[in-house]
Amino acid sequence: MSDKDQNPKTTTHSIEDGIAGRLKAARESMGLSQTDIHKITGLSRMVISKYESGQNKPGTRELRLLCDALKISPNHLIYGTENPHKLPESIAETLLNMGQQAVVPAATIIPIISSVLGTDDIRAILNLAESLLKAKSPEHHAMVTELLQVFQDSIIPNKEALLDPEKSAEVKEKLQKEMQDRLLAAAMQKK
Repeated sequence: MSDKDQNPKTTTHSIEDGIAGRLKAARESMGLSQTDIHKITGLSRMVISKYESGQNKPGTRELRLLCDALKISPNHLIYGTENPHKLPESIAETLLNMGQQAVVPAATIIPIISSVLGTDDIRAILNLAESLLKAKSPEHHAMVTELLQVFQDSIIPNKEALLDPEKSAEVKEKLQKEMQDRLLAAAMQKK
């Protein structure tokens, strides 16, 4: 049985993987040798070689010395990117980037989110949005309030009609027309 089989903590590292690969690549891209890094950082050539081979990992102090010598950030050396914790684009960013086309996905996503969040969570989010809107633009807040009244007046009395595709299309058409009329009237008032 080999040492590797007896000690499961022993791992082999590809030179191009992780910190080891990025450390070597950064050093080579600057045209520096391990001896040059030794002279700049004071770290022994053997230690530098072990870092680059993946046998050892640099500690905090050594990491800082290496990053300063190689003129790279610790994030770049450790994670391979300057912004390692950036998540994929958020739901909000995705919808915002879609502009007007976000209406259909938003209409699909909001019920899913609402099914997971409790009423108190949803109320808190909507209260925050309303407070921000009211603070930034009382006119838009008034417009949204008015549009919500249109929705309430149009949808609640027609709940059953919305289940029938023909009647639903008719209600939606009336609602869109009324919303457009009110938005146009609000825009005209502003001028």
